[in-house]
Amino acid sequence: MINVERMRRIAYSALFVLTLTGCSSQRIVDDNYLLTVLGLDKSNAGYKETGLYSDFNLGGRTELLQGIAAKPSLLIDELDNQSSLPVMITKLKLLIINKQLAEEGLAPFIESICRDPLISHYLIVAVSDGSTSSMLESLVDVKSESLPYRTVEHNMRSGRTPDSNLHNLLFDYYGEGRDPSVPYLKLNDNGKIEITGHAIFKDDRLKLTINQEEIALYKMLQGRLVRGSMPFAINKGQNEGTAVFNSLSGKKSRMLSKASSGFKVTYNLTLNGMVKDYPKWIELKKSGDPELLTQQLEKQLRSKLLALLDKFVKNKVDPLGIGDFIRAHQRKAWQEKQFYEVEYPSLVFDVHVKIHLIKSGIVE
Repeated sequence: MINVERMRRIAYSALFVLTLTGCSSQRIVDDNYLLTVLGLDKSNAGYKETGLYSDFNLGGRTELLQGIAAKPSLLIDELDNQSSLPVMITKLKLLIINKQLAEEGLAPFIESICRDPLISHYLIVAVSDGSTSSMLESLVDVKSESLPYRTVEHNMRSGRTPDSNLHNLLFDYYGEGRDPSVPYLKLNDNGKIEITGHAIFKDDRLKLTINQEEIALYKMLQGRLVRGSMPFAINKGQNEGTAVFNSLSGKKSRMLSKASSGFKVTYNLTLNGMVKDYPKWIELKKSGDPELLTQQLEKQLRSKLLALLDKFVKNKVDPLGIGDFIRAHQRKAWQEKQFYEVEYPSLVFDVHVKIHLIKSGIVE
């Protein structure tokens, strides 16, 4: 027989524990300042930090804390020293580092803030084109859904921006044969924070920034979902115009072979999508016109992809992990320094692109 009174006591105990847990969580929110965004700039005394938090005692209003510290490990303590409540970084979603600091090196921040056991591996690290303090000062009083980490997360989910978080950053930073990359942010003329590119590092120093068009190409070479519009030139007889290709899905394979100068890396890309806009003198129902579009798009994409690969080599960065890819296919001992000084500059690249038009747009 089930002891009804015993079951009732267990149920009351469970409810009591849940109530205490809820109260505890509420106290954590009310009795602490939980930073969600932290920006870092260079200052004469070391580093200037700007932190955003939601003050739930004021209805969730976004507030600002600023301070200056000589070392990265003292940054949070400096904010705590001027705060009426403890400052915590357990909910930090976005760490923005000024371009100047990024060029000098991420190592001080990776070895202090980023390795803090309280920090989530889903933290997004980004580089700012200008002052992070100016950027974050513009966000006082905005709603939490308008904070910049929401913008970055949205663009990652939609496939417009490469996936990036602290886990990926540390993996690329400490791993051999690959270089880290993070989103590149800017405060535009309308006072909005936008993603304008992607920052690529060599070791811990910022070396190269690619633009939005190059981001789409970079994601293709990564073999990850690419969604977005890509304009390309179209020619037919005496007619010249522009068409817009919308990439919806695709896949990538990568092969390694020998070349006269060393190694050859070949990318095979298949993209499925639609032509959303095209000149009136193109008729997709007419025999030959769809083939004309795909052939010209494939040729132009191949040229742009090869140019991006060449750009990575010339800037001595390897965000695609080509060094790691070659290391995995070599039996002899692989030396990272030797590879990037001697073998990487002499690599031969080839790209094969196949476009499948699965839909067509309406001529405007």
